Amino acid sequence: MTTKKPTKKQSRLEWVKPPKLREGETETNAQGGKHSFTLARYDAVPPVVLRLLAQCNGFGLRKYGLHNWKKIPLEEHIGHAMNHLVEWSAGDRSEPHLVNALTRVAFALTLAVEAGLQAPTYDHPEV
Repeated sequence: MTTKKPTKKQSRLEWVKPPKLREGETETNAQGGKHSFTLARYDAVPPVVLRLLAQCNGFGLRKYGLHNWKKIPLEEHIGHAMNHLVEWSAGDRSEPHLVNALTRVAFALTLAVEAGLQAPTYDHPEV
């Protein structure tokens, strides 16, 4: 992995290059340990985001029932997510708009994957 210092015009992603391995290929760590390579970095997901998402889902479950969100079309989840983002951007802090938007996007993404509209893995063309 490249560890040179970035220039002011470079982002961190431009100077930290991922290894040229594919998902599931064997890699060897600095101590000589071998394991399967994965692009998934759960340690990079902020725990507060997972907690807030789980709390929002817990509230929704108590209010609407288990898996009620699956009865709502993907497009409606997107619309509600956008509404929450607009409300947040307009200064409304009367409810947790960002968490609600994230939850709606998560629901929409799940429905898109299940419908075959979105790949179930993250395959960015630049990697």
